[in-house]
Amino acid sequence: MLDASFFKKIFWELVPRLERLEHLETSANLEDVLDFAMETGDSPFGRLVLSDIATRLVQRPDLQQRLLDTLETRYQAKVRDLNRLRRQFAIVRQLIPSLPEAATPRMRLLWHLLSLPEANHDGDPERIRQSASAYLAEHTALRDADRELCAYADLNLAVHYADRFEFSQAEVTISEWVDDPLFPALSRRQQGRMHSALGQYRAMTPLKPSAASLRHWRRSNRRH
Repeated sequence: MLDASFFKKIFWELVPRLERLEHLETSANLEDVLDFAMETGDSPFGRLVLSDIATRLVQRPDLQQRLLDTLETRYQAKVRDLNRLRRQFAIVRQLIPSLPEAATPRMRLLWHLLSLPEANHDGDPERIRQSASAYLAEHTALRDADRELCAYADLNLAVHYADRFEFSQAEVTISEWVDDPLFPALSRRQQGRMHSALGQYRAMTPLKPSAASLRHWRRSNRRH
């Protein structure tokens, strides 16, 4: 038998959220979409609502990008539940099964940015390889579209290489950014991440002098 707390939750949380989802096209509140899916999406009613939302999103590429932005923001949070994030990415893939042909470069970059860590966490080597290859195929155009976001994606790509013990390739991926004349144009936080990562990968590459690793490690500490 259902207790009173269940009905209170329905009244105070679910009903208002459903009312907001009804006006999704004007409110553009994609937080509600992810939260609803996490709480109710596995039920027959939840699947019905999500199917309706997926149909509505087809005609709104701007909302598709906002949905990707919303999930990417959750990925960047300092305190995050990776299992919960993987479930949310699965929801996004359900709502946006594939990128539309007219997807903007930023939207494509967000798609790859979310796919890379999700594939890494899933642990499927073939899926990881496919995600990395798909991203690299568009890398130059995506880098020109949004350098800051692409730098963050390349940090994830370097993790992919490091997980395969390809520390030299991870180092090259980050070195291309650090050695770029436009590197100072990145945010100080991103520069710090790059220097820290480069120091770690160089420390794991025995043929590289340790002085370089120490220099980048010191730079990253000064930026934190």
